[in-house]
Amino acid sequence: MRIAVLADSSISHDTRVQKQLKTLVANGYDVTAFGIGQAASLGPIRYPELDVDIYLGFKNEIPLQEKYLTKKAAFGKSNTRNAEHKPKKKTKHKFHRFILYLAIFFLGLALGEPAYRSYALAGGGVLVLALLLLFARKQLRKPKPRKTLPPERPKASVERDRSRAESRAEYRREKWAMVRDELVNEVSKHGPFDAIHSHDIIALEAGAILKARSGGKLIWDAHEIYEALGNTEAAALRRSKILENKKSVDFFITINESIAGYYEQHHPELPSPTIVMNATLPSEPIEDDGRLRAAAELPEGSKIVLFQGGFAKERGLEALIGAARDFDPSWFVVLMGWGNLEDKLRAMAAPINEQARADGLPNKVVFLPGAPYSELKYWTAGATLGAIPYENSSLNHLYCTPNKLWEYPVAGVPFIATDLEEMSKMVKAYDTGFLIPRDFTSKSISDVVNAITDEILDQKRAACARFSREQNWSRFEPRLLAIYEALGKEEEPLRAAT
Repeated sequence: MRIAVLADSSISHDTRVQKQLKTLVANGYDVTAFGIGQAASLGPIRYPELDVDIYLGFKNEIPLQEKYLTKKAAFGKSNTRNAEHKPKKKTKHKFHRFILYLAIFFLGLALGEPAYRSYALAGGGVLVLALLLLFARKQLRKPKPRKTLPPERPKASVERDRSRAESRAEYRREKWAMVRDELVNEVSKHGPFDAIHSHDIIALEAGAILKARSGGKLIWDAHEIYEALGNTEAAALRRSKILENKKSVDFFITINESIAGYYEQHHPELPSPTIVMNATLPSEPIEDDGRLRAAAELPEGSKIVLFQGGFAKERGLEALIGAARDFDPSWFVVLMGWGNLEDKLRAMAAPINEQARADGLPNKVVFLPGAPYSELKYWTAGATLGAIPYENSSLNHLYCTPNKLWEYPVAGVPFIATDLEEMSKMVKAYDTGFLIPRDFTSKSISDVVNAITDEILDQKRAACARFSREQNWSRFEPRLLAIYEALGKEEEPLRAAT
């Protein structure tokens, strides 16, 4: 059986795709993988320990970016604070000045000749009475307070913003189509295939097109809830693609029960989901060889809270760094990875490290580059505690089961995680870590860490070993193979690509 595996990435960092490729090849299937790179591959490439030809299409965004920037420049800068909408300055009424002069006149009479004081007092009294009556009349006639509407934005400004939004949507659709077409073109050069295994959402559409052209069965592997990603506009685009292509899907795979339940409820036309979780490959116990502590320049006996992976928003990294300020002297944070947030996180860590050095301690927060996946477990083994402090910011986070749930235990490292739906279920089932509330703060993290004893850590490490024995890839691999066994029994004749 010939299988085409599609992904909208280079596959180099996608451990889920890599594990499945290894399984299919090891079980005798003829597998070719197709992905997207920053440069076109002139021929097949191969990654270490992955005996599969991988062809990469070229994601050339430069023409799209130039087109978008040209349109953006044509719109100019939007300035909603137009001068014509500034409130006019209030001017004093002439009546106010008249009252002031009259009051001064009567005050002068009162301070002058005694003969005029009685007139001054009488006039002043009349003046005060008149002012009181005017004030009372004004209060009685005062209208009820009404909500003031903001000034209407200039029509030109509204049009500029609308045009920009339309350009962003157009850019997203064209970028999507470019990646989809690159995948379709690359697969078409090497097809036809008996099965098309599409990972994620763009590859789903590419797979549906290829199935319509050349036949074969379509397996869709959904790694998350795509219509809950990004802003409303982006989510609507993803949802539309699912609606357009879900009837082409013959087998459906996803990562956990909660996400499977979501698709069953919102997309009942999809086949019944097969759950293949992001478990790690089986492994012998890992011994700490000291590489993590040495790279972090931390002394022997120091305790490390490790976060490994992408430095992305809503992963609780700001709170983790803030917690380091209140850690006991023996505890440190190591962030090993990469991402757009790195500069911000380093700036947050700088004053904490400065204070630590003033107190005669090493840096409390250390940054290290990411490690190759084949070496990750050996680096992770040097940690005392892993960290998965994801924020409860979306449906995908609420239901997430990140690779770290397996990567820490396989290295013998318990972890601290947010009490989110799927993560808490796994932690409670095996006692592999410590849970913090969904609305956690830096203090939530530091309180848990500072309360951990060596005895508790030993118990959690034993639980991690049991978890890794029972919940590794060998548990979920048969589910993937069962799909291909069923598919092999109902193969249809392949058509030449048109």
